[in-house]
Amino acid sequence: MRRAVALDGLTMQRGEIACDTQFDESTIHSHPEDQFIVVLEGKLKMHIDGVEDWLEPGGFASIPGGVFHSATGVGPEGAKYIEVLSSGRIDYLPGYVGEPKNEFLHEKKDGS
Repeated sequence: MRRAVALDGLTMQRGEIACDTQFDESTIHSHPEDQFIVVLEGKLKMHIDGVEDWLEPGGFASIPGGVFHSATGVGPEGAKYIEVLSSGRIDYLPGYVGEPKNEFLHEKKDGS
């Protein structure tokens, strides 16, 4: 679940990830915006520039634009978090239909 607000130069969203969410390498991506993630409840495992670590309530991560990153795991109670991006992302807003804007998916290891 995602709730978001966006201005020309800033996007903030509140997200929830269920405890049974499955993650794989296809979710690793980058975008030109700087990003902050703050965990409110639960635990969230983040992959940032090749390093993985758990974020717990009150924990946060900063992700510079262009750095490959992804959530890679979630604790047994799921996770609730706040995410802030340094530009307006209309694709985060309710009702947006289409591909994500400004995102570059991680190349698969086989080069495809």
